[in-house]
Amino acid sequence: IAIIHTDGNGMGKRIETLEAGIRTTDFRAYIQAMRQFSASIQTAAETAMDETIKLLIGNIDAEDKIGGIVTVRDKKKLPFRPIVFGGDDTTFVCDGRLALTLAEAYLRRLTTPTLSDNRPLTARAGVAVVNSHYPFARAYGLAEELAGSVKQRIKKAERDMTAMDWHFAVSGLVLDLDAIRRREYTVAAGNLVMRPVALDGDSDWRTWDVFTHMMDGFRGTDWVGRRNKLKALREALRGGTERVKEFTQATVALPEIDGRPEARNDGWIGRCCVYYDAVEALDFYVPLKGPATGGAT
Repeated sequence: IAIIHTDGNGMGKRIETLEAGIRTTDFRAYIQAMRQFSASIQTAAETAMDETIKLLIGNIDAEDKIGGIVTVRDKKKLPFRPIVFGGDDTTFVCDGRLALTLAEAYLRRLTTPTLSDNRPLTARAGVAVVNSHYPFARAYGLAEELAGSVKQRIKKAERDMTAMDWHFAVSGLVLDLDAIRRREYTVAAGNLVMRPVALDGDSDWRTWDVFTHMMDGFRGTDWVGRRNKLKALREALRGGTERVKEFTQATVALPEIDGRPEARNDGWIGRCCVYYDAVEALDFYVPLKGPATGGAT
C-alpha cells in the first residue's frame, strides 16, 4: 500500500501577506479575507480530489483492472481512500502501484486554480510505499519526512515549486529517511536518487517529465521483459560512471535526456545518478490515461 501526504507551500507567509494588505483596524475586512482565502483552498482541494477519483474510475477497463494491472473487485470500493482531508493538508492511502501516478495527478489538479489572493497554490507530496504489514504510524511519519525533503529542496533552490518525493520501503527497515538514504542510496560515486522531482517548470533536470520519459524508455523494445538486463544496470549504476560506460558499450545506450547527452552513456550528472530512480520504480508505476491538468498524467 501507499500513504501519500500532501501539504501547501508557504501558506503562513501568504496569510501574512494577505493580512498586511488590510488595515489592522478593519477587522470585518480581515475576517472576510481569511474566510475567502480558506474557502478557495478548500474548493481547490475538493475539486482536485474529485477529479483524481474520476481519473481512477475512468481507467477501470472491461476486465475490472486499472491500468491493466490493479484489480478492482467492486467498482464501489476503489483501491483509494482519503484519511485526512482539510484544506491544503491531505493524506490518502491507495494501492502501492498507483501511488506515484495518483500523487502527481492530485498535485497537478490542486495547484491549477487561482486562489482568492490571485495566486495559484504550490504544494509538495511525500509518498511512502510499504508492505501491508508495515507499521502504519511509521509509514505515515515516513510520508511526512518525504514531504519535508521537498521543502528542503525548495529552500535550496530558492524558488517555489510543486514537487514530490517517494520511497519504496520493500525491505521492511524501520529507519528515518536520512538513515535510509545514507544506507541504501549513497555510494562512492555519489547520490543514487534524483528525487525530489519538480512537477512545474524548472531549470533543473530533476523533473517529473524527465522521470516519466525514462520510465517510457525502460518499457520500450530494448528493455521490456529483460529483468536480468535491468538488474545488471542497477548494479552498474551503483558502481559509478565507468561501470555504466562498460554496460552501455556492451548492451545499449540508456534513454536520452534532452540537454544532457552525456548521461545516456555514463548514467550520472555530477555526483547525482540519473536513472536509478526510474529503474527502481518500474514495478511501482502504473500510468493512467485521462485529461491532464497543467501537465502530463
